[in-house]
Amino acid sequence: MKHGIILLLMIVATGCQLFTDVEGYSWYSDTGSGTSAEYGTTSDNVSDSETDTVTATNNPPDSESETDTHGSSQTNTESDSGTGTDAEKISGTDTDQDTAVTSCESGTFSACYANAIWCFDTKDTPISQLVQCGENEHCDAGPPIRCVCEKYSQCYGGDVWQYSVCTGIDKIAHNCDDTCEKCVDIDDATAQCQPVEVESYQHCGEDGQVHWFDSCGREGSLVTTCESCKVCQNVDNLSARCVAAPDFSRCNLVTSPDRDYDICVSGTCVSPGCGTADCNVPGPYFLLPDSGQRTCWDESNVLISCPSSGEEFFGQDAQFGWDVAHGVDERYTRELNIENEPIVVDNVTGLIWQGCTGGLNGDDCRNGETTMMRWAEAFAYCEKLEWGGKTDWRLPDEYALQTIVDYGTSEPSIHETVFPYTENSYYWASSSNALHESLGEAVYFIAGDVYYPEKTWGYFVRCMRSDGEFLRTLVRSTAPGEPTVTDTLNQLMWQGCSEGYTGLDCTTGSGLTGWTWRGALSFCEDLSWAGYDDWRLPNVVELYSIVNNHVYSPSIDATVFPRTGSDTYWTSTSTLAYEKQAYYVNFDSGFVGSADKYSLDSYSYIRCVRDIE
Repeated sequence: MKHGIILLLMIVATGCQLFTDVEGYSWYSDTGSGTSAEYGTTSDNVSDSETDTVTATNNPPDSESETDTHGSSQTNTESDSGTGTDAEKISGTDTDQDTAVTSCESGTFSACYANAIWCFDTKDTPISQLVQCGENEHCDAGPPIRCVCEKYSQCYGGDVWQYSVCTGIDKIAHNCDDTCEKCVDIDDATAQCQPVEVESYQHCGEDGQVHWFDSCGREGSLVTTCESCKVCQNVDNLSARCVAAPDFSRCNLVTSPDRDYDICVSGTCVSPGCGTADCNVPGPYFLLPDSGQRTCWDESNVLISCPSSGEEFFGQDAQFGWDVAHGVDERYTRELNIENEPIVVDNVTGLIWQGCTGGLNGDDCRNGETTMMRWAEAFAYCEKLEWGGKTDWRLPDEYALQTIVDYGTSEPSIHETVFPYTENSYYWASSSNALHESLGEAVYFIAGDVYYPEKTWGYFVRCMRSDGEFLRTLVRSTAPGEPTVTDTLNQLMWQGCSEGYTGLDCTTGSGLTGWTWRGALSFCEDLSWAGYDDWRLPNVVELYSIVNNHVYSPSIDATVFPRTGSDTYWTSTSTLAYEKQAYYVNFDSGFVGSADKYSLDSYSYIRCVRDIE
């Protein structure tokens, strides 16, 4: 504190109070008695001579008085025999003598007043001065209360050094990192270590935005704020940029009517159900389940024992996948936490379903009446639904809705114990047809077809919700002759070209060839591609998962799957609702149908798949 009529009091005990008199000085006072030693003051009227002796950076002093490396005369104090640490490299001896106070008499206390240390009586009147602080000192209330010598810092030898105004003695205060910092004199009293470059490079900061970083790697000022559905990505050691956020990242988009479920698709925030294909979900965002088909069939859909490798009809749906190792009852959990409002948890996909068709309720869905709705009405119903203690229900997309189809049964093609009183009809999905926006996607629960009826027609509704989405990526290999595509989420490897093509871009070969279902099963079993020989024909859920309903002719990502035919591709799943048929996926407009297994009119193309172990 500078000279002036200001009293800075040391807190002398609990229960003290702050007083200010008419002269303008202030102090803390206790209401009892005690010595100043009780309040943190020292008992000796001597200096606090904590002196530091440290080796100088250049020629160290070897006498009691000599000129230091800065050119100033320094005096060593013999009373301090301690040797300083390397971090303190002093060019002389720090003899700062911060003067402490003796004890005041019982019933009085000590405090700073007029840059001196005084004793005060119980009436808060200064009665005697103990110590007068020097010209280059200030009274410090502590504890302990004492006169403190003024200090300042300046640069020397690339580091920050601290100097005493009283003695001129110096010692190092901060070692600057010579790999990225420099010492800078801010003013006559202050020096700092500062980065050589304040704006050295741009990287992603802790807030997920693009920031400057200094030459020491410390985060600095904001450069760019990434917009909705954009995330910061470090490009190299010197730069960063905002790139498209992963598909299905949640975002916020105000629409009319406004819906809660908004997601990022190709770096743009969309609200599924906007009415165009631009808002369609870009694919599945969950672990793919198995189809539910657990039996094997021949070309006439006669039930047969599942064949062994090398036998006819080997490689069909029932012989691969989750269903092989798990029982029917392991797939779902039906919960009745709220009376009359059951929910169903899919233990594979993690998706959560309304346990009854829209309009029905009750633990077994016996109450109420099913309600047929137009496409837009189905959206509004799910958006407003409060069911099972949850309010974040939404209309499912076609990929999600297909997962609860049980392709091992028909009419209805669903697990009826888990989903009782399901209608033998279409249930609405959230997507619009990419070719004709007046058509909406729907799943047919007589047989499990995925199709697109007119949005003005009335169909049924089952709402869904999810606690989060997985990130699925499809990675195309660069193998020049026999490329593959890997589904990183579901651990599937796809043949990178349709049967009939090879080459990095699938431009080599005789072209697409139609096959019977029996022939398609055999082709994939016998296929050797990209060094693997364990290929198989995909089931209906797997093949539909690579459909992209944002586009048509073909309805697939052509950069990942080039030269895909805009026609039907076989699956390994037999159609139990119709005789002698198996499912196909139509890649012209992205739907699931079925055709005769052996008819010349129903030849289809092939793309094989294998499981990544």
